[in-house]
Parts: sequence; structure tokens; C-alpha cells
Amino acid sequence: ARRARTAATNASAADGAAPPPEGARPVVKPIKSQRCVYSTKKGGVSPGEFNDLLTRCGQPTRDEKKIPIALEHSALVVAARLLGSQKLVGLIRATSDMGLNATFWDLLIDPSLPNPYILKKNTVEYAIKAIRALVPGCSIVLCAGPEDVAFFEMLDFRCEENGEMKGVKAMGYTVPEREEEMPPNWVVRAEEAGRELEKGYMP
Repeated sequence: ARRARTAATNASAADGAAPPPEGARPVVKPIKSQRCVYSTKKGGVSPGEFNDLLTRCGQPTRDEKKIPIALEHSALVVAARLLGSQKLVGLIRATSDMGLNATFWDLLIDPSLPNPYILKKNTVEYAIKAIRALVPGCSIVLCAGPEDVAFFEMLDFRCEENGEMKGVKAMGYTVPEREEEMPPNWVVRAEEAGRELEKGYMP
């Protein structure tokens, strides 16, 4: 106890503050808590909260008009909020054909938490259980950066050798400049597709 009082006195002197009175308990800064509660309510995350979490994670923000649409059309949205403040500190969502497959997107964990790794692990495990309950027996895939491969392997995700799954690589579609020049009849209604093909229509 005497050593604790001496340490507290020295710390106060170093900070320029008056030392605590004799016999007083040393001042200890509380450890920041990251205890969270999970929610799967799709409308429970506002566009502003979503973009704020993206910014904290060092990622570009999204169109706030499209965020509610993306969340509503997801098969699953898992949001983690701090107890008390209800601040959004974690999120993951999944899309699915609701029969065979599901894909995880937007795994976001606030890096300022005391231990973001723990929340990341808990969030993914929660999402796995939730999507498997929603779509029993479905396969689950995701795109992982090189820095996350070991993390997801720990959670039983697997890649083939050389980081490829049977030679398949994740590819993203980018809008070509020529799309602006496409004729108005490029998109043919499904019920007319057969007739258009019979006419020899080739978009």
C-alpha cells in the first residue's frame, strides 16, 4: 500500500498536479469497455452510422441513399453496439440465394476498441450461426485480404493452395465507358427475350 501511495504521488508530481492526501487511494483510470450487444434488425443502422464506422475503419464512405436499400435487401445484418452509449462499433452483412449459398460483406470493426480482434471474432461467429440458422446447410464465402487469411482460417474458412479456390479469383465489375453509348433497347424485358432472339437480335 505504501509503494502504491508513493507511485501515485510521483505520477501526480510528474503531471504537475497536487499529490493525493496521505492515506488516500491512488487514482486509477478506468479501462475502456467494449462490452457489446448484437442486433439483426436491418433498419437498426442509419446511413450516417454506417458511413461513420467506415471512416473509422479507414474505408471510403458510401452513397447514403443506397445504404438503406443494401441493408434491407441483405439476407442478414449483424450490428454490434456498445452497452450504455449504443455506439455502433461492429457490423457484418450477408447476401444469399436463400437456398444454397451465402456471402459475407462489409465486416467492419472499430479499430479504436481495446481489443478489436475479440469483437471481430465474436461478430463473425455470431453471423455464421445466424446465417446457418436462416439458410440451413448453406455454404458461406467471403473475400479476404492477405492480412485476414489466417484469421478466417482460424474460423474454419479454407482456401486452396496459393490462396486460390480451384483457380477462381474474386473479380469486381466496373462500368465501361461504352455503356453510355448503348442503345435504349439494350435491356429487353424477360417476357420479350425469346421473341427478340428469334428475330436475330444481338445486343
